[in-house]
Amino acid sequence: MSKPSRVWPLVAVVVLLFLINLPLGHLWWTSHRLDTDGQTTTAAVDEAKQVGGGDSVRYFVTFTLPRDVDPEEQTYSEEVDRSTFLGAKDTKTIEVTYLVGKPSANRTVGQVPPGDVALLLTGLADLAVLMMFALMIWVRRHDVLELLATTDVVRCKPEDLIEDLEGGQLLVRGDVMEINDDDILMICRGKKVRVILCGFANPVGHQQPAEARGRKVPPR
Repeated sequence: MSKPSRVWPLVAVVVLLFLINLPLGHLWWTSHRLDTDGQTTTAAVDEAKQVGGGDSVRYFVTFTLPRDVDPEEQTYSEEVDRSTFLGAKDTKTIEVTYLVGKPSANRTVGQVPPGDVALLLTGLADLAVLMMFALMIWVRRHDVLELLATTDVVRCKPEDLIEDLEGGQLLVRGDVMEINDDDILMICRGKKVRVILCGFANPVGHQQPAEARGRKVPPR
C-alpha cells in the first residue's frame, strides 16, 4: 500500500489554492448575502477624500454606522464612484447595506468593486502554485533511479551503496522509504531508487536496510 507521503504534496497544493482564493471567495459570498439578506441604513460620513488626479483619480469615503446597527461604532472606509463621493461630501451621509448582527459585512451605495487587478493577481498566484506542483511531480518522477528487479529483495546491514555489476546490473543497498504492491522506494546516498519487483518478493519492512539487484530502466 502506498505511503501517505504521496498524498501530502497534493494536500498542500489544495490548501495553498484555498488560502489564495479565500479573499475573493469571501468577498463574493459576502456580496451574495448582502444582495439577499442585506438591510439598508444611513451612515454618517466622517471623511470624503479624493486620491490621485486626472484619469487615475479615486474617491474614498470613511463612515460610521448608526449605534443601533453597530454598537461599537467602528469606522469603515470604501472606494466609491464620483457621484456617490460628491453626494456624501455634500450631505455628510451615505446609504449602506449591511447584515444584521454582522455590521462589518457592509457595502455602500456606489461602491467600486475590486478591479481586474485583484483577479489577475489571484490567477497568477494560482498558476504559480500549479506550476510548482507540476515541476515537483516532474522532478520526483525523473530524479528517481528505476531498477527492474532480477532477484528477491533481501535484508542487509545498514549501508549506502550503488554498485555496477556484470551484465549491466546494479546492486543497491539502502533504507526502504515506501512499500507498494509492485515496487519499493529506497534511499541510497541521498538518491531515490525505485525497485520494480516484477513478481519478486520483498520481505523488508519500512525504514529497514535492504539490498536489491536489477537492471536500470532507461530515463523516459
